[in-house]
Amino acid sequence: MTGVQTCALPISSVVLNTETLTPMAPPSTPVNVNTNAISYFAISLSWDRGSDDTESFNIYRSNAGSISYENIQNVDLLTLSFLDEGLNDNTLYYYYIAAQNREGESAGSSVISAQTLTLPVPSKPIGLSINELDSTIITFA
Repeated sequence: MTGVQTCALPISSVVLNTETLTPMAPPSTPVNVNTNAISYFAISLSWDRGSDDTESFNIYRSNAGSISYENIQNVDLLTLSFLDEGLNDNTLYYYYIAAQNREGESAGSSVISAQTLTLPVPSKPIGLSINELDSTIITFA
C-alpha cells in the first residue's frame, strides 16, 4: 500500500497548547541613574536596567534644563555607564537615559544633573619684575 497513512488517536490523548503570546513592548525605564562630575571637562553617568528585554540605551543631554535634549550616545545592553567628555568647565548639564529594543524606546528616566568642575584662576606671579632695556624691549626677571 502506498500513499498517506493515517492514525486515529482518542481525543483524550490530544494536548492543546493554551499559552497566550503577548506582543513585545518597549522596555521598562532605566532606574538608579547617577551622575558625577569627575573633571573640568567630563561627567560620568551610571544606571541600572529596568527590565530584561532591553537591547540598548540612549543617553540624552541638555544644558538648557527641560528643553532641547540631544541623543548623544547609544550603548549596548551590557553597558551601564558612560563618560561624557569634551564638556565646558563650570557648566550645568542635564541627562536622562532611555532603554531601547526592537519595539521602541522606553520612557525617559528621571532627569538628573551635574556641573563640571570650575577651572581655577591662575595665581598672580610672585617676585616678577620688569626690566626696561629700551623703549621697544622689555624683559622679565
